[in-house]
Amino acid sequence: LRPALALAQRARAAGMECVLTTGIDGACATLAAAQLVAALGNRAVPGPAHGLATSHWLAKDIGTPPPVVAGRIALPPAPGLGFTPAACAPSR
Repeated sequence: LRPALALAQRARAAGMECVLTTGIDGACATLAAAQLVAALGNRAVPGPAHGLATSHWLAKDIGTPPPVVAGRIALPPAPGLGFTPAACAPSR
């Protein structure tokens, strides 16, 4: 995540818009991408993130995906990623 953050910051400093996304990722990667968006300073405004809510496409995951409310992922208030692994989340 640090190299991606540095690259996005450099691009923004050069006047470019950055859009962050994931592939079809599980809960952990989704939370990591959402934290990256937040690190770029987009907690309160529609940020440059699209396609982060793909965890539900997986048949199984190693944790619970973050809830998406009104098109936003709410980050945990405590420091850290906010991911708690499970043995294997139930099939969806």
